[in-house]
Amino acid sequence: KKESRNTAEIVCVRSDCKEGPYAPIPQAYIYGDTVQVQLDNLEPCMYVAVIVQAQHVSLPSTVWNHVVKKVTLGVYGPKHIHPSFKTVVAIFGHDCAPKTLLVSEVGKQAQSSPPVALQLWGKHQFVLGRPQDLQIGMYSNMSNYEVKASEQARIVRGFQIKLGKVSRLIYVIASRNAEDISDFTLRVQVKDDQEVILAQFCVQTPQPPPKTGVRTTGQRRFLKKKEVGKIILSPLAITTKYPVFQDRYINSLKYGKLLKTVVRQNKNQYLLEYKKGDVIALLSEEKIKLKGQLWTKEWYIGYYQGKTGLVHAKNVLVVG
Repeated sequence: KKESRNTAEIVCVRSDCKEGPYAPIPQAYIYGDTVQVQLDNLEPCMYVAVIVQAQHVSLPSTVWNHVVKKVTLGVYGPKHIHPSFKTVVAIFGHDCAPKTLLVSEVGKQAQSSPPVALQLWGKHQFVLGRPQDLQIGMYSNMSNYEVKASEQARIVRGFQIKLGKVSRLIYVIASRNAEDISDFTLRVQVKDDQEVILAQFCVQTPQPPPKTGVRTTGQRRFLKKKEVGKIILSPLAITTKYPVFQDRYINSLKYGKLLKTVVRQNKNQYLLEYKKGDVIALLSEEKIKLKGQLWTKEWYIGYYQGKTGLVHAKNVLVVG
């Protein structure tokens, strides 16, 4: 507070360990709500804390009487709502709320499951006069959705707020009718230990996930494998005449020497396996270009050990 500048002062301390010890930072400047410090001996991980220190405080007053302490509440939830989902109310001791919050699942499988990233639905900020127990309540404005009665009002202890720790309160919200899902409004209410309302605000939930394509009951375009042999063609069906394969002699047969041994882990009936130093018959000197994911490869059509298939052009030396 401006009127308390002669009574209280702000001190910045730093440490390389979270547990301390902390040492004062000599150069610290205050600009309104912003504290600027100059850090020397930078480390990969450092901890900086801002402390309000009062020299002379008369009971029952505390150092909080000289501070305008702002508390920020952030409501976090999934990207889309479902028939049953969890929301988190996070209490921060400053005026910022991150856009995402990592929350670990609560339960028997909490150790094995990774933390879940929840998105910020809305936030609210208010001034807290003194550190005290806060009762955070969450309520739905739609009868179809309900917050579990045992979890509607959760308690944040005053010592947690005094230490500046981030508190996370998890609320389970379920729908009475899973077929009727739509976005709705949540009301968050903050009360003190005397049931006096300190803050109250509302947030809008996101939409449910978009519906996937509905399966049509019409005729399928493709047949199952078991149904292929049961097809009975109509006598009026038009049959297409395809050319018949013929045996032909190859006049200009070429040979090549294999420069590499190739054994394929994934067998393919079109790609040959061969041994370095053997001779392969090439049915044509023309190369077939096949485009892969990264580059285009060139292949010969070869005959090797009773099999006809493709051999990579780089692995063959044409000898005539």
